[in-house]
Amino acid sequence: DLDVVVGRAFDGRPGVLLEASFARSLGVDVASSLDLYAQGGRRVLPVVGLLAPGGVSVFDGGAVAVLPLAAARDLLGLGTRVTVLQVTLAPGAGREQVAEALRRALPPGHEVQPPAEAGVLARDTMRSVEQGLSAVSVMSLVAGAFIVLNTFLMSTGERRRALALLRALGMQRRQVLGLLLREAVLLAGVGTALGIGAGLVAATAMVGSLEQLLGLTVPGIHLTATPFVLAALIGPAVALIATGMPARAAARRPVLADLLPSRRLLTERIPVGLTRAGLVLLLLTALALVGFVTGVLTESLVAPTMAVALVGFVLVLPRLVPGLLRGASWITERMLGLEGRLAIRYLQRRPMRTSLTAGVLMLAVIVGIGMGNAIRGNVRAFGHWY
Repeated sequence: DLDVVVGRAFDGRPGVLLEASFARSLGVDVASSLDLYAQGGRRVLPVVGLLAPGGVSVFDGGAVAVLPLAAARDLLGLGTRVTVLQVTLAPGAGREQVAEALRRALPPGHEVQPPAEAGVLARDTMRSVEQGLSAVSVMSLVAGAFIVLNTFLMSTGERRRALALLRALGMQRRQVLGLLLREAVLLAGVGTALGIGAGLVAATAMVGSLEQLLGLTVPGIHLTATPFVLAALIGPAVALIATGMPARAAARRPVLADLLPSRRLLTERIPVGLTRAGLVLLLLTALALVGFVTGVLTESLVAPTMAVALVGFVLVLPRLVPGLLRGASWITERMLGLEGRLAIRYLQRRPMRTSLTAGVLMLAVIVGIGMGNAIRGNVRAFGHWY
């Protein structure tokens, strides 16, 4: 295919093809001349076309000049010889299997070897970036579930009297539960649609920012159906999972307790089962860390382990909230006075909401510090690679 494309570009004329961003960095364009120096001497060749990013232009970061084979042999003084063939693997192809097939096909005296160390370093660096982005994706999903759960707890708490009136008018518990779950699915559908649109806009902006930052032509966004289908399924599913517990609790509340006026402040009760589940998740996280250190578990499980650890932390934190707030009250009451005292009391009455908010804030700190250090490490690696 490349021979056909190159043949059409040259159309029998001497010339050279350059990757588009590489040509811009040299200050040349189509119909400009380019000086090439090699074993065959100096050649002044016109630039007959520009290559889009991808394919052959990927080699050496796009800093390549493409010529017909005969012209390249003449320029390099190779006669009829070809010294090196670079092979680009198709998506999903196994490196070792392809290398073994090439060894069997080549005559004696030829060698098949992986790319140079620079390519290995680049591959390792990109793998760390991909792992970081995967971890951020999973953690964002967990944070989204926390935010939905926190919002729904607040909503059902503020609507206790309205839901009790519906029950008093004859609504059954399952009808109230269905009403709340349908509301959650409807809002999740709207949020998913808005999120998909915002994601496309953000992705387009990020591609443009990368092009300006790197000074290269970055491949455009390649849209497939998979992310849209996943978003359409995961969005409502996360909303249902997150709202199931507060919706069930709201449907089972005593009617008179919410209809009659009460002078007693209502405080959330944390089921013992949630704390036990959180301890189990934290224990599993500790075992997973041992597995990572000993090499039993692979790096692909890092992101799920982080999500399990965060969920376990949020489930255990409500039991620790009273003690933590007693320490925090000493600071807030002195800094904010009455407002600080009222804020501490409200947090003490809502330990579950407090834990969910703390979990989201902790996630923001984890992502900020973790991704920041990963980016700095990759920048250092790229500097060494360069």
